[in-house]
Amino acid sequence: MKNLKDRPIFDGPDGRRFLVYNANGQPSFKATVNLITDEEVGKALQEIENAASVDALREMTMRHSTMLQTAGCLRHVASVEEKKGIVSDYLQWYIIGRNSSVID
Repeated sequence: MKNLKDRPIFDGPDGRRFLVYNANGQPSFKATVNLITDEEVGKALQEIENAASVDALREMTMRHSTMLQTAGCLRHVASVEEKKGIVSDYLQWYIIGRNSSVID
């Protein structure tokens, strides 16, 4: 328990931090784009979230393909509703996946 304060189990900007792992070590993940402090990443995710059509979503995924591919989130888009999954998957990778070795 004494070392818990040193564990990076929280993420997000000051005043709006959230738990990224619960007590059982399972992801307890709920994040939104506005919590991302990296301006470029936040802008890219916002563009994906704002896509109003399949064509616009495809254009945004291609525009940000390197970022999405790095996170394992780049995929063929068949419907505009898929934008939620793409953004959610990226956020999970950005906050939990890329930091998992530190958290574990």
